[in-house]
Amino acid sequence: MSKDEAARDATIPGAAGGRNVLAEAQWQTLAEKLQLSERQLQIIQRMFDDSSEARIALDLGISEHTVHTHIERLYRKLGVSSRCELLVRVFGEFRHPSRDT
Repeated sequence: MSKDEAARDATIPGAAGGRNVLAEAQWQTLAEKLQLSERQLQIIQRMFDDSSEARIALDLGISEHTVHTHIERLYRKLGVSSRCELLVRVFGEFRHPSRDT
């Protein structure tokens, strides 16, 4: 998380709540394991915060359409069909690291 993001999150009630479930090093390990781009990881972290597509777009300085496209591609990549399934899948990968063998 950048210094600007941390400062913003400190002023927004509830911001960064869900993404704090994992330490930054754990997020990076998870991103490597799931072969996520930096942008995909940023979006998933904000989904853990329960941010809307509009909020994610605002936070990342991209359009809502682009966020939606990223989320749809994440669903396909991770074999899920909903936000809830995506979050369970991501958290499941962290909790069960030996599943890929």
